[in-house]
This record gives sequence, C-alpha cells and structure tokens, in this order.
Amino acid sequence: GYDGLAHGIGFGGDNEEPRLFISESFDGCVASSADLTFEPGPLLPPAEGGGSLRNFEISDLEVWGVGGEEVVSEGLGAQEQHRGLMEANIRKARKVDKAAFLDDFRSGLIQSKAFKHREEIRGRADCHIDDDDLNNYVIDKSSDKTIRQSLAYR
Repeated sequence: GYDGLAHGIGFGGDNEEPRLFISESFDGCVASSADLTFEPGPLLPPAEGGGSLRNFEISDLEVWGVGGEEVVSEGLGAQEQHRGLMEANIRKARKVDKAAFLDDFRSGLIQSKAFKHREEIRGRADCHIDDDDLNNYVIDKSSDKTIRQSLAYR
C-alpha cells in the first residue's frame, strides 16, 4: 500500500505475511499453507505438476454487514473521505513549486546554463546588478543610454 502496509483483510500469520489475505482491490490474494496461528495444511487445491497454489483470484464474494443502513452509509462516507484525502495528497505531491524550482536553478542545485550569464557579467566595468530590482542587471553601453536586462524568467 501507499504506507508500506498491506491493505485488505488477512487471517493468521502476521502484518507482513498473513496466511490468508484478500487485498482491497482483490488483486494478489494469497493463501499460504503454514503459519504459527493455525494448523498447517494447504488452503487451496494442489497446483498442476505438484506443490500447492499460493495465489488465487476471487470469482464470487458475499459480504454481510451488521449495524443497519445508517452505519453502513457512515462507513462508506468515511472511506470516500479518506480516499479523497489520499488523492488530494497525491495531486499536491505531483505539483511543482515553480518558485522553489527556479531557486534551485539559481543556486546551482540543478545543473543548468540558464543563469550562467549572471556569472559572466560579474566583474565587468560596464555591468552591475540593479540596486532597485535585484532580479535585473544594468549594462551601461554609453553615457546617455542604459539597457536593463532581466535575470529572472517571469
């Protein structure tokens, strides 16, 4: 599962490997032949060619519930809310913080030539960082003309 634990219903064994396990998606169901809880023996028919089967698929499942419709509705609502929260967290994790990403480029954490021009202009007599806007630099091309260049993508 997303938290490193198996999600479903299991019997016998332990949290990491129950003897009988049915996953929440009904994929990867497992039936072991031994554990420390129950008497040893196969739970599934023998496999072709000998040995015992370990994995199985569910063809039919009958579920019984107690507590009335209100309790079942409340449980389904809580499950839906939990799934929505998990999906929102996944979507949030997939989004890129563009400002942090740009800062990583600027700092050199991500190797790129995107900001190489900053290093190349430093120390030039006709170029300096704009005191009014640190995201810009100023190139003095002549005494009567000043060109402002942007250092950041906007």
